[in-house]
Amino acid sequence: MRNVESSGSRKMEREQEQGIVIHSKSTVDMRRGVLPTRTTVRRGNNNRKGVVPANYSSVLSPYQERRVNFHGNSPKDNRKLDNFVVVLQSEKSGFCKTSIEALIACCSSIPENYFVFSPECVVIAKLFFKQWSDVVEALVYFWEQRLDGIHLLEPSVQPNEFLPSDTEDLKERLKDLFVSRVKSLLDGEEVKRWQKKIEQATDEIAYVSASLRKPQSIVGFDELTLKKKGLVATREVIKKRVREFKSAMNCILDYFNGLTSPDCFDDSIEVLRFIGDFDWSQIHHVMLREIRRLDEGLPIYASRKEVLKEINCQQVRLFSMIFPLRFLWGVEKHFS
Repeated sequence: MRNVESSGSRKMEREQEQGIVIHSKSTVDMRRGVLPTRTTVRRGNNNRKGVVPANYSSVLSPYQERRVNFHGNSPKDNRKLDNFVVVLQSEKSGFCKTSIEALIACCSSIPENYFVFSPECVVIAKLFFKQWSDVVEALVYFWEQRLDGIHLLEPSVQPNEFLPSDTEDLKERLKDLFVSRVKSLLDGEEVKRWQKKIEQATDEIAYVSASLRKPQSIVGFDELTLKKKGLVATREVIKKRVREFKSAMNCILDYFNGLTSPDCFDDSIEVLRFIGDFDWSQIHHVMLREIRRLDEGLPIYASRKEVLKEINCQQVRLFSMIFPLRFLWGVEKHFS
């Protein structure tokens, strides 16, 4: 028995010198001559590789332990807060950042986040939304503010993979908004102001006509006659100006309804032209231009159709003169 213990002790000493550690169940086993279960662990290395003893069966393996505690293998959160991006842009610079932020703050559809850029940039601001319904409400709000004259920014939605293929709900909302504004312009303050001038001119014409029926001197009669002619001409110009403005607005309304308005064409002369899908900025630009021309009261606006007819006739005459010359020049070149 002593020989077995001594031989076992010498064997342990030799393995310890080689860097092998022996884990024994108990000293009683060694005394009985039973060799303990062993695990080899290299000294100075903490990677914990090796065989786990049988009496440590409740302990997870080092590899399993590392895998459980390593959170880098967890799936990433792919949710995006910027599913839809509303862009506010303008070709003109000089916008105040605080005014843009105040405009965004009054929006009933609150964005998840937004950025206001430098006033010198074409893109003034970007607003991020998660729901398409919020995008529709935001675009309607910004276009409504633009039609009210609060700003001249161009609101639009940035295309991406989240954009629905059918955006008819947005188109219908904006079309209803523009139609209501165009109809309000037909009976707006500018039209009423010019209608009032027509009534004033009509009253003055009636007063002068009543004076002409009374006995007048030759000089007085001539003066009243010239005054009446001037009043009649002025009234006709105002009427034509209002008629031209209303025809332009009716042309826009028919364009929204998918119709070709006779107000847009006069004897094959195209007065207003809209091509393709609705371009809201172009339509608003036409509305502002017609309002400005009506407000300025220039006589040429009242005679726009006549001027366009004359230009078209001159182009036809010029073409009829140039075409024979080009034809003769081509024949001469062919036979030369």
